[in-house]
Amino acid sequence: MIRPRRSATRAPPGRKLAEARNRAQRAGLGVIDFPAAGQETNDYDDYIRRVGQTPGSDLRYCAVAIYGPRREVADVTGRFSLLR
Repeated sequence: MIRPRRSATRAPPGRKLAEARNRAQRAGLGVIDFPAAGQETNDYDDYIRRVGQTPGSDLRYCAVAIYGPRREVADVTGRFSLLR
């Protein structure tokens, strides 16, 4: 059973967000992407087109959700300062 937990949000700057996402994925953690393209349009078809035409290495992220065992998530996110 998964129990909801409160956790702090960590805010890495720019490129570091993509790097943390890639580390989390390599570690087998769950990753949910929030590409910046989602903030640039309110048309879902346009969003899908933009993301689909952008190579993965060129995607810009406005957020990434990383989930899994607490210790493993902390290993990936531990160096980011907390948002207050």
